[in-house]
Amino acid sequence: MRTTASAILGLAILLSICSSAPSQIFTKRTNDITRLKAAAERGDPVAQHDLAGCYLLGIEIPQDAAQAVAWLTKASNQGHPDSQFRLGMCYATAQGVATNQPEAAIWFHKAADQNHAEAQHSLGFCYARGLGVEKSGPEALKWLSKAAEAGNVKSQVLLSHLYLDGHLIRKDENEAVKWLRKGAGVGNADALYNLGICYAAGLGVGKDNIQAYKFIYAAQARGFKASEALANLQSDMTPEEIESAKRLAKPYIPKR
Repeated sequence: MRTTASAILGLAILLSICSSAPSQIFTKRTNDITRLKAAAERGDPVAQHDLAGCYLLGIEIPQDAAQAVAWLTKASNQGHPDSQFRLGMCYATAQGVATNQPEAAIWFHKAADQNHAEAQHSLGFCYARGLGVEKSGPEALKWLSKAAEAGNVKSQVLLSHLYLDGHLIRKDENEAVKWLRKGAGVGNADALYNLGICYAAGLGVGKDNIQAYKFIYAAQARGFKASEALANLQSDMTPEEIESAKRLAKPYIPKR
């Protein structure tokens, strides 16, 4: 199978900072919107954050992104990290405000300083891409590593990309594989696929078609488009090896 590090770089591992849907951020709910508004108006930052979520999603009140930003700003100015992260997302993705990447990076930084893993990932992404900040390998590595150590799979996969690429930070295939293993261990399809590619190409691990097929097959089972990669591997494998790889993939495939 003809696979190189450059092939990996185009495999959907440049992850968007706007991948967290509002419903993942605003998890608290109330059936009494009046009480929530009253608490927000009293200055409760958690209530302000949750009220902003209601405005963003149109829960019990008309959807109004501008109002959401107003309440997020109030909560963020009180140092509420979830609000700071979400406010950064609003500036990054033009929700209720005009796109302003430098402002987004400011709020990501404030939340990241409070160990908010999603904000650390987003800030690291900004440094990796030069969004609102000067592109910086050391800063990207710093913040993505913090998020990755906290279990943020997006950062784990993005770190692996940077280590394989070797342009923004020092090339290190072993580190790339380490982070892909962590992501694969929790069933992330991107991590599974790219770990399989590493085995197929012998990047950071010994070349092993059975291991490659195992991980890529598991990624496909989780929705990753991997038919071409599997077909390429199959051309160099016996039917027995393919069946063995499929058996080994079972722990990574969700039960139906």
